[in-house]
Amino acid sequence: MTASPLPEPDWRELYDQAACGLLLIDPTGVIVRTNSVFCRLTGFDNDQVVGKPFRRFLTTGAQLFLETRLMPVLGLAGDAIEAALDLHRSDGSVMPTLVNVVRALSPTGSVDYLHVAVFDATTRHSYEHDLLLARRAAESSEFRVRVLQDASDAFAKCRSEEELAEALAAAACTASAAFAAAVMLITPDGLRLAGGVHPVDVAAWPIEREVAASAAQVVINGTTTHSRSEELARAMREARVASATVVPLSLEGRVIGTLTCFFGRDRLFDEADLELQAALGRQAVETVTRIGLQRALEDQARRDPLTGLANRARLQGHLEDLIERRAEAAPISVVFLDLDGFKLVNDQLGHLAGDSVLREVAARLSQMAGPGHLVGRFGGDEFVVVCEQTHPSEVLELAERIRQSIAEEISGIPKSLSVTASIGIAAVAAAVGPITADRLFTAADAAMYRAKEQGKDRVASV
Repeated sequence: MTASPLPEPDWRELYDQAACGLLLIDPTGVIVRTNSVFCRLTGFDNDQVVGKPFRRFLTTGAQLFLETRLMPVLGLAGDAIEAALDLHRSDGSVMPTLVNVVRALSPTGSVDYLHVAVFDATTRHSYEHDLLLARRAAESSEFRVRVLQDASDAFAKCRSEEELAEALAAAACTASAAFAAAVMLITPDGLRLAGGVHPVDVAAWPIEREVAASAAQVVINGTTTHSRSEELARAMREARVASATVVPLSLEGRVIGTLTCFFGRDRLFDEADLELQAALGRQAVETVTRIGLQRALEDQARRDPLTGLANRARLQGHLEDLIERRAEAAPISVVFLDLDGFKLVNDQLGHLAGDSVLREVAARLSQMAGPGHLVGRFGGDEFVVVCEQTHPSEVLELAERIRQSIAEEISGIPKSLSVTASIGIAAVAAAVGPITADRLFTAADAAMYRAKEQGKDRVASV
């Protein structure tokens, strides 16, 4: 059976019902023909399109692109594939489109018309917009993770609260693009600047005190500044601060300080901005705990477990530091004492009684020496007081007061087992040869033995 021949196509119907909007534009840029698809896409009637300049339907940005990019390409290549243009719809909305443009040449070679195919790119534009948002969110998340990782590395290297405060301020500036950041810590005397820079006059800036009291984040910008006080607004203007954020630093439910970021322009802060600052603060506070534990362990390692005084290692290190940074002719002395009669206490009353005596002697030594000197247990029943910036005559007086204090009756120890002290003093001025901690300890120890040889319960100097 022979198939029936296909009917001749109606080219006008194909043009009118094409899969895209079609335009024919004359050399002056006026639309001379369109199809129903373009009218349906834009919402305009045929009469509203034909006879009108094509650029009239373009947004300002699309007009600029048409004149500076699309027309030069057509002049060189003769066509343009998938150029992006935003068109106005009849309801005032904007429709993103992709257009294919082809030049139609006359026999003389001059441009007569432009054939334009218009494709609705709304779905593609929405997809690209969502993709852009997702990419920005991923970049933001990557930036956040990188900031927190870098801050964690920096915090791990800190060995003091001051180093940590500086590292936190630097990390906050990086995270928030702030021109300055300040870390304030709460002390018995109030808030103190521990790290970073505080550009605003603190007297006119009550914000950290408010945050420390309320444990709530505070944002200061152009709107809230003047509503607070003219003094605050003036202080911010003088410091060229347009906005700021303050987040509390909390340790085990207790606010220990604040982190403040300063910005040179008025900013709106979203939840992610403040959360990143708060996350940095939480990391830093965890490091505060670690530093505190480390300091406690170091302190414990440098203390005598029985008396709580400095141990031999701490005495040695302290004296070496004093000698290293000693100014010319600055006095440094070592008071070395050994207990007389302590062995009898241990032998007759036992080691518990002996430990009680050592603790009592330590307490009396600390009371007599005062806060300006380092008191330590050198070993066994030997004690040391390291004195700096004290004249030798004053050191001699101190040693005599110590001798008298130790000779006083100790509770629980019979008078027949009384404990006294033989004390030796060595000063830097009396040392022969290079000054070292070992030489001073040795000289003071030798002076103490001379005191014993002279009858005990007395003071001898090098």
